[in-house]
Amino acid sequence: MAAYRLKLHKDAVRFLRRLPAPRRHQVRARLDLLALDPRDATRLDVQPMRGEPGLYRLRVGKIRAIYEIQDDRLVVYVLIIGNRGDVYKRGT
Repeated sequence: MAAYRLKLHKDAVRFLRRLPAPRRHQVRARLDLLALDPRDATRLDVQPMRGEPGLYRLRVGKIRAIYEIQDDRLVVYVLIIGNRGDVYKRGT
């Protein structure tokens, strides 16, 4: 399987920049693993979003990343990264 490219929405980038360096590196490392296989629920804590077909969530502690997989372009597009309570309230 070919590796996917990782694209982040500007709001996701903004949230990552505000994180303390150790936490930011932890989230970034998990996102890099996500690009290898975005549906790998055994290695990563990934689940499809209920009520939002085509969207998935990645859990890194209390931080969540909501993303979609564009198989035709081999892209994982991260829509939102944020704290657990905030991510689900925003809507996508």
